[in-house]
Amino acid sequence: MAGKWQDAPIVPPVGNAPQIGMGRPVGVSDNPDLSGLADIGKSIGSGLVTGTEGLMGLPGDIAQKTLDAATWADRLPYQLASPAAQQQVANFPTPSSPLPTKANWGALNQQVTGFTPYESQTQLGDVAGHVASMVPGGIAFSASPFQMASGGLGANIASAPFRGTEWEGPADVLGAMVGGMGAAGTEAKLAAEGESVGQAALHSFKENALHGMSTKIPIGLVKGLAATGSQPDQQTQAKWQSAPIIQMPSGN
Repeated sequence: MAGKWQDAPIVPPVGNAPQIGMGRPVGVSDNPDLSGLADIGKSIGSGLVTGTEGLMGLPGDIAQKTLDAATWADRLPYQLASPAAQQQVANFPTPSSPLPTKANWGALNQQVTGFTPYESQTQLGDVAGHVASMVPGGIAFSASPFQMASGGLGANIASAPFRGTEWEGPADVLGAMVGGMGAAGTEAKLAAEGESVGQAALHSFKENALHGMSTKIPIGLVKGLAATGSQPDQQTQAKWQSAPIIQMPSGN
């Protein structure tokens, strides 16, 4: 019986359905949509962790950048002097921050838990990871979800040309600041107009979705015509026309 089954032909898959056959296990990795969702999920989880490391290491990072700037200023006169002076200053040690930086927290987390940041495999996953990395800091500094999302998107766009270089981190921070500040300015402008971001988005959607729908019909007239099935007299029609106005498609 087993030999008969093994000799039977394998039915080819339909569409994106995973193939079932000898030596071919069925798994969700065969489905590109599920693989994309998994990438987004892993990117979000990794972004939340790295964002927490960044928040915890923020004081240390600020201290380190301050020390780096002071060291650069101290070395500048030597760098402008003779080659011998340049060689001498190159051997000076660079001071380290007394507070743990993001890199320090990341190394500790990896040593204790084995966590390593996930490398996104799709563009959506990359964006989702950047947005997720804004959440811990956004919660700590009372940022709105719109500011977090804008900061993450700004960081993703700004750092993209510098991936794998020493400028990726600064570009990431700059993009997050620009995106977050832009979102804050937008929220302030909308608040002055009495609208929230959600209300403005809904208003914009309605304007675009209802573009060209300009024919106004009294709702009372619509109800009256539907009830009588005929044209009313002038007095009744005038009464119906005084009812509230509704927006109806113009056919454009």
